[in-house]
Amino acid sequence: ENQIQGVPRKAFRGAVEIKNLQLDYNQISCIEDGAFRALRDLEVLTLNNNNISRLSVASFNHMPKLRTFRLHSNNLVCDCHVAWLSEWLRQRPRLGLYTQCMAPPHHEGTQCG
Repeated sequence: ENQIQGVPRKAFRGAVEIKNLQLDYNQISCIEDGAFRALRDLEVLTLNNNNISRLSVASFNHMPKLRTFRLHSNNLVCDCHVAWLSEWLRQRPRLGLYTQCMAPPHHEGTQCG
């Protein structure tokens, strides 16, 4: 709980050895493209209990070692802009457990992925 509201691009530049990043219980609503690009050794990323509604594939496509990804209790809008996330999680069934859509209404409460 650090009251973090966003993760800017290059936020972790120079922090290449991070393997476990837990950003739970903040107020994150924006993750800029490339925010995690430097974290090629990242194995665990948790973003639970934030205000995230949209995510870009460009934020997540540079983490080849990621084995745990948690995104529950956010405001995820499951529309065409996050269709990539559903497919990404479907290809990695154990990666994003409990990732649920909160909008639009016909997707509310459904599993993303």
